[in-house]
Amino acid sequence: MPGYNQCVLVQHGEYFTLYCKLGKVSVKSGQKIETGTKLGTLETDGNNSTLHFQLWKGTDKQDPEKWLTK
Repeated sequence: MPGYNQCVLVQHGEYFTLYCKLGKVSVKSGQKIETGTKLGTLETDGNNSTLHFQLWKGTDKQDPEKWLTK
């Protein structure tokens, strides 16, 4: 994905989450993961490290604020 560096896509039934701007990926394609599994490390850009996160249901992008606990 241009501009996002390395990404990890995690399937959750009919939903999936996308984690991008990773400097290193720690999981393999097709690997089953559990809560707490380290997916990778963030790409560093000077003093900034920013994770790009998306939540999708099929082909419909979702608002992650409805799903994340504050």
